Amino acid sequence: MKTRPNSMQQPTQIISYHRNLTPPHGRAIISNIISRAFVFFVVIQSSLVVAQAPQALPSAVAIEKMIEGLGSDDFLFRQRSSEQLLEAGSAAIPQLRSAQTSLDQEVRYRANDVLKKILETDLEERAKRFLAVPPRSGDVSEFQHWNSFSRLAGTSREARSLLVAIHSNPKSAEVLREINLNRNASEISHDGDKTKSFDDQSVTSSVEVYAAEMYRRSMQSRADQASRLAGSGVVEELFASAFESNFLSLSPITVQQSEHKLAFLKLLTAWLKSELQTTPMTLAKLKIISNYHLKAFADDLADVLNQPQYPHKQAAIESLCKIFSSADEDDQATLENDDSGVVDAISQLRPFVLSDEVLVRLPQAETKGPVEVTLGDFAFQLILNMQEKAPNKFGMSEASGRMYMDNKSIFCFKNREAAVESIQEWLAAADDSQSNVDP
Repeated sequence: MKTRPNSMQQPTQIISYHRNLTPPHGRAIISNIISRAFVFFVVIQSSLVVAQAPQALPSAVAIEKMIEGLGSDDFLFRQRSSEQLLEAGSAAIPQLRSAQTSLDQEVRYRANDVLKKILETDLEERAKRFLAVPPRSGDVSEFQHWNSFSRLAGTSREARSLLVAIHSNPKSAEVLREINLNRNASEISHDGDKTKSFDDQSVTSSVEVYAAEMYRRSMQSRADQASRLAGSGVVEELFASAFESNFLSLSPITVQQSEHKLAFLKLLTAWLKSELQTTPMTLAKLKIISNYHLKAFADDLADVLNQPQYPHKQAAIESLCKIFSSADEDDQATLENDDSGVVDAISQLRPFVLSDEVLVRLPQAETKGPVEVTLGDFAFQLILNMQEKAPNKFGMSEASGRMYMDNKSIFCFKNREAAVESIQEWLAAADDSQSNVDP
């Protein structure tokens, strides 16, 4: 009787059976295949390393050839030229800008398209480097205009961020492109009433657009407008430019909430300072100074108050009061970094309290009879308002008129002798109070 083979031995027999099927030269074939695969792997890895190596930037001549290809009669050649320019990246930007004015419509269209794509990518990369590390003085910056821009807006990260935002906004970037820093300052001219950026959409313009326009106006020459005052010193022109008027449509709240607030205020100050060197203090400028509480213009306001025939003295004296007396902490974040408040506002107004220069004639609130309100009346009642004292307790009568800035009632003295006496008493009391405070 035959016994059945043990089933546990079958796998061993099968394995042995397969080994016997492998001829001796089979091992050599397998070894050869492995060797070839290893060589192929090494070649592929070497190719990848070569492919990843940085390529040399194309020359200006090569880029010019690519741009010429944008106008080729062959569609595929035009497509390939566009792709090559995209690969060239930022190196092609200057020549692509020139191509935007080409006589060939196809070249213009494709150059605009390629340039837009390059700038989007290029801007992101440059912005990261620019915001991470501030450029050292004299270095070539990642962003054009930085050296001159930083002299006006400062060198903080906030100022760098504002310049990046200006470059990122198509409308404000267009303003920057109109400035040629390689030209003499006397050649940079611009008509403030024909600003393309503010012709149609001034109300909706952003902080970045206004910042770019202020930067441009601070850089430009106003030699052709150097004299706006007559020989007698009488102001000839006090009308606001279109830009000044449009600027008032920008809400101060928008600026306050902007991440670029302080850099914007520095630009605003630089622009107004450059304006006041050659143009008069307009009512629009007074409102801007008041709205943004720019203490840097205290001396300018005092100067116009001392001019004998300046027509906006009521607004000027109110602006002088407001820029110092604001109780809002955010509004106090001005360029001077000081703690000015009501006391400083009073010290600014005090020199004018005895002025008898008549600014306005108004009906009296009760009798409706005409009364004259002097510069001294305005200065004195502004001081009393800050001290929370009632003007009528000092002999002042209410007139049928309102203040420009806070819409409070206007008060005045009907009798100048009584006015001088009352104010002198107040001055004496103020001096006594100050002497008691001083050590």
